[in-house]
Amino acid sequence: MGYPSRGRGYSSASRGNRRPDGGARTGAVVAVAVAVAAGWRSFYLLRLHSSPLADLLEMDSRIYWEWATTLLRDGWVGSRQFFMGGLYPYFIAVVRTVTGHSVLAMQVLQCLMSVATIGLLTQLVTRLYGWRWGLGMGCLLAGYGPWIFLDGQILMEPLLLALQAVWLLLLIADWERPNSVCVTAALGGLVGLMALARGSNLLLAIPTAVWLLRAAARGRRHVLLMTLVIGATALPTTIRSLVIGREWIPYTYGLGYNFFVGNGEGATGVFRTPPRGAYLPPDPVFEGGAIADGRDILRERLGSPLSPGQSSAMWFRLGIEGVLADPGRWVALLGWKIVLLVNRQEATQIQSPHAFNEVAGPMGWGWVGGFALLGVIGLAGILLGAATGGMPRLLVIAWGCLALAPVLFFVTDRYRIHLIPIMVLLAPFGLQGSLKIFSTRGTLRRITAAIPMSLSALIVFYPVVNETPAKRRFDVATTLAGAYLQQEREGDALRALEQAIAIDRAYSLPGAETPAGRAARADVYARRAALAMNQGRWTLAIDDLHIAIGLDPSRTRYARDLSIALAADGRLESALRLMPADAISRAALREEIISRIRESESQRRLGALEGYLMALNAAAPHWEPAVVALVRHLIVQGRVTAAEVRLERELVHGLRRSVYQVHLAAVRLREGKPSKSQELLRAIPDEARTRDPVVAATMKTFGLVVD
Repeated sequence: MGYPSRGRGYSSASRGNRRPDGGARTGAVVAVAVAVAAGWRSFYLLRLHSSPLADLLEMDSRIYWEWATTLLRDGWVGSRQFFMGGLYPYFIAVVRTVTGHSVLAMQVLQCLMSVATIGLLTQLVTRLYGWRWGLGMGCLLAGYGPWIFLDGQILMEPLLLALQAVWLLLLIADWERPNSVCVTAALGGLVGLMALARGSNLLLAIPTAVWLLRAAARGRRHVLLMTLVIGATALPTTIRSLVIGREWIPYTYGLGYNFFVGNGEGATGVFRTPPRGAYLPPDPVFEGGAIADGRDILRERLGSPLSPGQSSAMWFRLGIEGVLADPGRWVALLGWKIVLLVNRQEATQIQSPHAFNEVAGPMGWGWVGGFALLGVIGLAGILLGAATGGMPRLLVIAWGCLALAPVLFFVTDRYRIHLIPIMVLLAPFGLQGSLKIFSTRGTLRRITAAIPMSLSALIVFYPVVNETPAKRRFDVATTLAGAYLQQEREGDALRALEQAIAIDRAYSLPGAETPAGRAARADVYARRAALAMNQGRWTLAIDDLHIAIGLDPSRTRYARDLSIALAADGRLESALRLMPADAISRAALREEIISRIRESESQRRLGALEGYLMALNAAAPHWEPAVVALVRHLIVQGRVTAAEVRLERELVHGLRRSVYQVHLAAVRLREGKPSKSQELLRAIPDEARTRDPVVAATMKTFGLVVD
């Protein structure tokens, strides 16, 4: 069965090929595709949950999960504006009201959704081209590796793909007959829901409007109805944003930030966090995706905080400035992003599919089940569909709208997966058209028939990055290290990081000197430094952090950790040079060190504990709680001389005399001099002994009693 062409009928080329397949045969084809899709996903989930990667949540995955946790704990309205689309975390929260805190349950549900989506797309291909094409494309899609991988991630792609498939079904099912008000409302609702998940999906209103104007007797009224329905879906989030933040944010305030990342200073075509200068910690709030909104960077650059809406406008302005500063670079960057978008290699943002495939795979059909095959035949279908008209051209417009967002912003595997359903629908059209032209007589016609496939193959197989076995082993080691760290298996994490560092030092990895490659390598050294700090191995931590800063100076976290490690190792002058000067940043650093002290105390990491106490005294000089904590630790460890020296030094700098006396009494008692201890205790005023919480707590800790 062929696609409709111009007007209301079919092209003469396709009219003769219309062979509607019976419902039973279509059902059988769909059943096979569904079974294959379910089989691959079941196999993958079983392998995944017998590996360390089972519950790995990093970056966006963790944000969505923690955001849903916040909704369940604090209420459904929330208190933060949406930097990231809100539909998916709310979906997770609803599911978790039934399944509880189970990542596996969410993964199973996403796999079931994708199996149903693949069944629906298989039915559409069968309806358009016949059962043979339906069977082939359905099985190819069922084992499409990147889709299987994303089904196992806590990301919105399975939900969006399901909504997208229903949207395509409505477009194709009602192509030859005037659409009803209900269909129009449903299309508007679907576009609105997809936009609530990711704002760029609002672009799908363009092909929907084109379809309505062509198919409806009163097309303009239907377009107006669609627009009203889309607006109605955004009404709750708009009202919420006005009530919570007094700003007009119907969807998210991430537009400006994403534009800057993809086009501004240091843009490479893929995701990369904008560079920071001096120390300023990120907002640790997960709700709304606030932890990733980059407002801390703007606050650092501008010296004052911005509201969510203001931050988006400022990021957009900075992005435009970057474009205008070098228009030639920007045009070349757009071309590079187009190449990345349709290349056989995946531009990953969060996790490496190669690593998951090595540990828990195989995921799908391997090379055949990747973008290489589907990309070539799908792009050929897009090229032919653009020149044909009718439904193929409408699908090409929809594909172009979906492709526009990553080209304007940045390319990632999560964005490209949404091009696949339309490419599956157009791939048979491209193959059929090319073969039909090729079968005709004439050399020129045969050359013309080969052009779409040749161009598609050239773009898809263009050598973007040369993947090597060493690079894949590096990705596996770093991914496993992240999983082990999340599971608090520090010994396993350290071994995985050491393996990654050994690979980095032994091989020249592809892309290692690109900004993204240097950032990934820096993160490996910084993670090993964090483990070394937990073990009190300050020299190793300092060396690794120097390497990390050399690879990626923009990460202020590395400078912060280096200042802590230097102070813990007794290199106070070097540490103070790295510590921030402003009060806000210094207070944030102090809180960071205190949290590490508490963690070290709870896990009895005595080597790390003393170092962190030293760092706290460097970050907050002469601050009584820091002094008291360090002196008490030294006394408990029997290092009474060091404790006494510290007390004498701090007394000069304003330590309260009663605090000095009670700790010195503890020192004398530990030295076996109870009489001198009693003299010091009697010198403390009675009011201080009974009412001063620091004095009272110290006496209780060390069993000090006045005779």
